Amino acid sequence: MMNITIEAIKILTRLTNAQIDYVLIRNFDCLIKNKPYTEKDIDILILRKDCIKMTQLMQAEGFKKLWICPSAGHIGFAKYIDGKFLSFHYHVGGVAGSNIPYLNAEQLLLRKQQKNQINIVSDEDKFLAILLHSVLDGNKIKQRYSCELNRLIKHNLDWEYIKSTLNSKLASHLVQKIIVYLQQNNYARIEKIIPRIQENFKYGKLSRRMQLLKSNLHKYLWFAWRLTKNAPLVSFIGMDGTGKTTMTNLLKEKLDRSLITNELIYTGRGRNNILPIQFFAKPFVSKTVNIGNQNEHKTDKQNKSEKTGIIQKILCTLSAPIFAFDLLLRYWLVILPKRKTKQIVLTDRYSTDILLMKDVPMILKRIMFAFFPRPTITIYLYNTPKTLHKRKPDHPLGDLYRQQKIFVKINRMIQPKKIKSDRIDWTSGLITEVVSNTLI
Repeated sequence: MMNITIEAIKILTRLTNAQIDYVLIRNFDCLIKNKPYTEKDIDILILRKDCIKMTQLMQAEGFKKLWICPSAGHIGFAKYIDGKFLSFHYHVGGVAGSNIPYLNAEQLLLRKQQKNQINIVSDEDKFLAILLHSVLDGNKIKQRYSCELNRLIKHNLDWEYIKSTLNSKLASHLVQKIIVYLQQNNYARIEKIIPRIQENFKYGKLSRRMQLLKSNLHKYLWFAWRLTKNAPLVSFIGMDGTGKTTMTNLLKEKLDRSLITNELIYTGRGRNNILPIQFFAKPFVSKTVNIGNQNEHKTDKQNKSEKTGIIQKILCTLSAPIFAFDLLLRYWLVILPKRKTKQIVLTDRYSTDILLMKDVPMILKRIMFAFFPRPTITIYLYNTPKTLHKRKPDHPLGDLYRQQKIFVKINRMIQPKKIKSDRIDWTSGLITEVVSNTLI
């Protein structure tokens, strides 16, 4: 059994020992069938009175709390284990859709069953949870959910219980249609009436209208509070060829698979500019590149004895504040808004690119660099210039040595997390562990 599955079962055992009544709702097959953990999260239901005790238990076990709007009735936790995130989504007091509970916690806990000493929902409640989740939280029934519903229908379900539960949530004529379409295995017809189902569920009863109003008020208040906070900002820096783009993409994939909301933003100087830099700077850039290439092919002795062309220095110095201003605009107009709405923001490169500019006085670069907000974590990927040159033969070896010297100074200033750019799986795993343990 994989360590990540063992850890999940350990949490369930701790809940039982702490006298916290729970029941698994969805995504728990890996725990009862000894399968690899492939889920995005494990959905678990507890009573409201056990919420504080559960939170303390999860944090004591090294799980980090995720930022989820409380009006949804969910509390999320994640921990990085064996190259994956193990995520628990706790449904507190009931299973909710459209921010309104549709299955009562006491009801599900009373009818729970045990398998391999793990509390799981009854077949009827699992059927209801999947069905209502599909029709109340979206406009389409996912294929894996329709397959699971078909599998459950073949069981000896208590249809009277299912119908009575649905009738307590929806108008009887809609319930009749849903049952008929289910028996016909016609999910396309169910999808056509989903808007009517959602409208009836939200506004069918005065109590639900009041509940929806209260839930929306809580949601707007939470979002207002959320605007006062900034999500962690993780920036990847390093010499060319260290794999910054590869590593940020791999980290994003892992966060996506675990339902941890995130945004990946490229903040290098070459693209995604807000100002039309590329259009106006093209003639100057080509000129400076030509001069730079001529210098790169000269020996070190010649480079030391010959000064770089005065025109190149002037052009680079004049363009540097424009690039810096554009990057600052990207922080305030692109990065910061994402920090208000996501759980974590990743940047491929960041303001240290300013310090790497060639032929620009260091004092000017330091002044421009001082205007940028610092990331929560800066990850510095490194390797020897010769190794990086093998990965990118087109990049001049002399320039990699130049970058290495500058990064020695940069690292003294910002104290980043240093990770050697080695095998992709090893480097990616170490990065994810650092980010998880520090931030999420």
